[in-house]
Amino acid sequence: MTTKFGQSIRKRLAAGTAIAILSVLAAPGVMAQQEVPNIVPHDGNTPADALDSATDVTGIGMFFRNDGFVCSGTLINPRTVLFAAHCVNDRPGTDYGTDSSIQAAWSFGANALPGFIDWISAFESNPDLAVFNVATIRYNLDSLARPGALGFLEGDVAISVLDTPAGNVPTWALLFSALPAPDAYNQTTGSGYHVNTIGYGRSGSGTTGASIGIDWRRRAAENYIGALASIDARNTFLFGNPFGDLPQNLYMMDFDDPTRTNPFDFDLFRGDAAPNEGTTAGGDSGGPLILDAAGNPGFNEDLVIGVLSGGSRFFGPQVFSSYGTSNFHQPVYLFWDWIAENNPYRYVGAVAGDGAWEDANHWVTLLDPNYRIIDSNGDVINGIPDELGEGIGDTSDPWGEICFAPGGVTDPAAQCVQLENPAPAPAEDDATGGNSNAIGRVELSGLGQITIDGFEQEAKAPVSAVLTADDIAPASALPAATIANGLPGATGFTVDNIDADSTTIGRYFDVILSETGTTTLSSAVEIDRFTLSGAGAALDIQAGGDLTSLIEVMHLNGSMNVDGSLTSLGDYLMITGMLSGSGTITTPFLTNVGGVIAPGGIDGIGTLTIDGNVVLASASALAINYNATEIDRLVATGTLNMGGTLLLMPESGMPRYGDGGVFLQAASLTGAFDSLPTDLPGVLYQTFSFANGQGSFQVQATSFADETTYTNGFQASLGAALDIARDTHYDALSNIFGPLDLLEGNGLATALNSLSPFESVMFDRSLRAHSEALNSALMGQMRGASSSSANDIAVALQSSELQQDGVTSPVASTGAKMLFRNYYGGGSGTRETGVRAFGQVGYLS
Repeated sequence: MTTKFGQSIRKRLAAGTAIAILSVLAAPGVMAQQEVPNIVPHDGNTPADALDSATDVTGIGMFFRNDGFVCSGTLINPRTVLFAAHCVNDRPGTDYGTDSSIQAAWSFGANALPGFIDWISAFESNPDLAVFNVATIRYNLDSLARPGALGFLEGDVAISVLDTPAGNVPTWALLFSALPAPDAYNQTTGSGYHVNTIGYGRSGSGTTGASIGIDWRRRAAENYIGALASIDARNTFLFGNPFGDLPQNLYMMDFDDPTRTNPFDFDLFRGDAAPNEGTTAGGDSGGPLILDAAGNPGFNEDLVIGVLSGGSRFFGPQVFSSYGTSNFHQPVYLFWDWIAENNPYRYVGAVAGDGAWEDANHWVTLLDPNYRIIDSNGDVINGIPDELGEGIGDTSDPWGEICFAPGGVTDPAAQCVQLENPAPAPAEDDATGGNSNAIGRVELSGLGQITIDGFEQEAKAPVSAVLTADDIAPASALPAATIANGLPGATGFTVDNIDADSTTIGRYFDVILSETGTTTLSSAVEIDRFTLSGAGAALDIQAGGDLTSLIEVMHLNGSMNVDGSLTSLGDYLMITGMLSGSGTITTPFLTNVGGVIAPGGIDGIGTLTIDGNVVLASASALAINYNATEIDRLVATGTLNMGGTLLLMPESGMPRYGDGGVFLQAASLTGAFDSLPTDLPGVLYQTFSFANGQGSFQVQATSFADETTYTNGFQASLGAALDIARDTHYDALSNIFGPLDLLEGNGLATALNSLSPFESVMFDRSLRAHSEALNSALMGQMRGASSSSANDIAVALQSSELQQDGVTSPVASTGAKMLFRNYYGGGSGTRETGVRAFGQVGYLS
């Protein structure tokens, strides 16, 4: 039942306990799971059952300072981990970093220890073990603004900058909108918002609390959000007044005993235990509160909505992280602008049109792809709010149902209140301003001890200049976008990484070219990641240009030309588009899935060198230009796996007999092209060789007789003569062979006719005069030949006359053959004489 809060609740609780004390735990410590047999009656549920190890690296990691502190956190981009300020705000931010006194790292394995063991020897990142050194840290100074907040109850967010991009680690999306108040609450799921909490802290059971020390393992638990409310609102319900100044809303949950037999569990937030419910403990601080898609209809991806700050207990004998305790998380929507500003990672793109990489006005900041909001239709979209986050000056309306129901909500004495419809605060009834009937009268000093991994620490001192109300109240409108504040739409900056140190947060760029236009690079720059995605977008790395991408190159579409140098520490993945140039690409693997690689350019000839391995997938294409003296070449220093389509393109537009050469060179060749252009027009065809790390081709020719049916003797004779002359006299006759080689069928026969003497005079009544002139010319060229050879020529010419008249004669079928056999294939006269004779015939035609 839901009723207004009455003093009887406080009286009953006070009567049942000798001491009722509210304590607050800052939890830089692992999930305390329910004790067996409460979760799985048959098998039991132990800390080992909560291990989050199905996937080794998930983007949730463990933080370790070399002075012994540990926390948890979430990777939100390859350079930035979001975690809790109280993990580091005991010291100035400048104390952390590669050049500072405190060294720190993040290890993202399900077992973080191997990474830290590797790191501790030299304080260096090792991506292979998913451990990354911290370059610098920034924490929200508002976490120290109010002494009563103890350094973690408000503004408890921080970011850690990695000195090496974690490109092989998943990142998480952040929800920058508050979850709307639920339409209703029920005893099974409370608010209905199902969440997961994940961390590397202490473990134990629901009865013993966090009784087992940190073992470097990542664990997970589930729960339902109890409320989005402030500690003041909670305390007003439980104790009659807020006894402090802690108005900032937090996401809160309680740790329910499934049997409701634990004496300290009074169902603080309405709802029963989830099947794998657990709570947080020391070492989990900074870990994410995840709104999971599987448990929340209408959400299609897991979203980080909060950062773990700590937990509360309510009775002296009650141990932290046991049944009846609660935990609370900083809502990221309250600090979204602080996160955007202090996040060193910038997604940028080029404006439309051509421009130089070095031109600061050529660039614009893009919306971070991991930022989410809930729009006016209730849909989750990629976006940012239209107002700044309220921070610790939060004035947003709370929601949730708070209960005091030791016997369950069905107990007639149980009382609950919905924060959307709060009851008036109970009247003060003693001189100190407290309420003697509250669950436990708590002096402010009772909140002054923080337990971090079992060590008592004093509350952190506030910053020297305590913020005033004016300082805390945020401006409502967004400022103009700048590269510094991280808002999308900023211009006027150069794109080249700036490394972080203890005093500089650094700047790291993720470049996405999607707009139509060519970006020209002529200098040396370094970025974290490069993506080419627009069909009309292009990057031209000129001969003096040098681009280094520390993570990878994603070539999704568009054109990339590399005449200079392109280095990718990760792979170069080409989905579609064009890759060309005569420079060098250094990458472990260049994989072409469906694009075209054109060494030297689509209309030029050159050598493109891949310092690494190359995979040409089945939908890819390799375009090779060539001419009589040059040929494109794709060179790989590693293995080249062939596949896809090979395109051979003569620079003149026509393949020529004898063209070819080496077009592939690698340490080793594997695979095979799916499509080779073996067949060419006319008599030409291509042969290929793939051996000893080289791929080559050669243009060859079959007989003219194989490509047409001769219709007269002259065609046959001329075709045979050309076949004989091809190997030894191709260069001298290349103007004849060139066009003839591309013809076949009737087209080839017709072309041969056009070269015959009688075709030139078919309609000329002076046929005999022409034949005599031709005879004279030929005889002059073949001076010194035998008289019998001269007779052969006469017979051949007579044959042409007979054929012209349509007369069938054995002479017609043999005479021309005899002529070219004698003077072209081993008969009387020299081969050179024969060539000159044929040249004269061609001239007369």
